[in-house]
Amino acid sequence: MAESLVQSTNGSLPALPPTLNARPLQLRAHPCVISKLQLQYCMVGANGAFHLAEALQRNNTLTSLNLRDNNIGDDGLAAIAVALKTNNTVTELDVEMNKIGNQGAVELADALRRNTGLLFLDLSINFIGNTGAAALSDALEQSNNTVQTINLLGNMVEDS
Repeated sequence: MAESLVQSTNGSLPALPPTLNARPLQLRAHPCVISKLQLQYCMVGANGAFHLAEALQRNNTLTSLNLRDNNIGDDGLAAIAVALKTNNTVTELDVEMNKIGNQGAVELADALRRNTGLLFLDLSINFIGNTGAAALSDALEQSNNTVQTINLLGNMVEDS
């Protein structure tokens, strides 16, 4: 059977055996659904975050997105935040160690004012200071009653 899947000499694939031809029909009848996407340490960067954000705007199955240590920065988080304004399916977002500062936190805070799905948010080990922390706090206090856990450990937040 392995030989029947090897390319022929004219460059085309030979016909699949009848048992394998039925497989794609079964996949169409029962589509795969991704609910958890773990991309930690994958060098996604801001550009990759923009593409993920575009997909999130159309997605209604993903519940967990892990972008830990991907250097998405403020711009990448801002793109994800725009998507979260309309995507209420994502319940967990991990953006630990992504060089996110106050600007990214403020953009995310704006999204949290509209988002009703996010329950867990990990922003630890970034560059968020008092301005970003205050924006997040205001959003949670004034508009968002769904977020249950937010981790800001290892940021630049000071006692005031």
